[in-house]
Amino acid sequence: MQRLLSSTATARFLLLSSLLSAATATAAPSSDSTTDHPTNSTLHKRANGVTWNPWDAAYQTFDYVVVGGGLTGITVAARLAENPANKILVIEAGKDDRWDPRVYDIYQYSVAFGSDLDWQYPTDQGKTMVAGKTLGGGSSINGAAWTRGHAAQYDAWSSLLTPSEANLGWNWNNLFGYMKKAETWSGPNGQQRSKGADGVDSYHGFNGPVQVTFPDDMYGGPQQKAFSQSIQTLTGIKKLPDINGGDANCVAFTPNSMNWHDQGHRSSAPAAYLTPVESVRTNWLTLVNHQVGNLLWSTDGSKWAYGVQFKRADNVGQDFQVYVRKEVIMAAGAIGTPAILQRSGVGDPSHLSSLGINTVINLPTVGKNLQEQTMSALGARSNGFDPAGR
Repeated sequence: MQRLLSSTATARFLLLSSLLSAATATAAPSSDSTTDHPTNSTLHKRANGVTWNPWDAAYQTFDYVVVGGGLTGITVAARLAENPANKILVIEAGKDDRWDPRVYDIYQYSVAFGSDLDWQYPTDQGKTMVAGKTLGGGSSINGAAWTRGHAAQYDAWSSLLTPSEANLGWNWNNLFGYMKKAETWSGPNGQQRSKGADGVDSYHGFNGPVQVTFPDDMYGGPQQKAFSQSIQTLTGIKKLPDINGGDANCVAFTPNSMNWHDQGHRSSAPAAYLTPVESVRTNWLTLVNHQVGNLLWSTDGSKWAYGVQFKRADNVGQDFQVYVRKEVIMAAGAIGTPAILQRSGVGDPSHLSSLGINTVINLPTVGKNLQEQTMSALGARSNGFDPAGR
């Protein structure tokens, strides 16, 4: 499977998701903060790895609880777990489907849509929004296109910052290094180059957890080059060897997040950040098949979220609680995160009051201004076409 992009990258929100959607919903507690709940000393030895058993986490205290085990949640948890002193819990509504071919086989892209691996959020005009309901979230069922946006898009973020935040370096030049840090790039081999694949090594990293390369079975028939040339001729959009250098408004063959060392399997967030360290990062527990309902607020007026309430994702059985020493990190996605915040009293007071929810934090923008990326697909069939790939 291979995509030919002739506009800004369809996956340009990947980095933005990784950097922004893991917004913390807490402030660090004071040393004398107290909450009535069981302590670790009253419970069994802490579990680690991936579990579906709520009692491996319920009523325990972790340093960080990450709500959502998608791209952002897994990535953030992995970085936090690099410090063995941190105790991390990730709570994910989906299952652990790492060994499901609908997940690891990139050539089965779209088979998961509309299945148990998809939230299938309803939208306008009877349409649905695809979203990964599985460990790894969208990174486990998307098209695996490894692309970045235009440099100007990242530079524009600086205009959203307050003067005191101006030195944070939210721009292309400062973020480019972090983009490369996430990947291990394997440039195209001779077979792939003969089909049109190309790349610029300086645009990529070589020591990161996400494996990036081109598929051997990428399309390579003569119509591929003809289509590329037609786009250039009709639109004037230039063809570049690599879409990942900050000039994404181009025609280019797009690499994929796939691991050629592992039979070309998908290099999703869990495959990249969790699986390699699962047996050694004993300070990290991931609970699947369970969903967070709301945050637990301290009653001392500090507006500190000292934990979360959760239950089975199918809404069967009892509610459970888990507690934090430092932060609850919201990474439940563009739909899930604002829904949890609103149920917890964070949002527009007029909207919350209409639902019988008491306002804890007046933040009117929560749940508003959703912008879903769009994709325009153009296809044609004709006798004699040789895709020379799949």
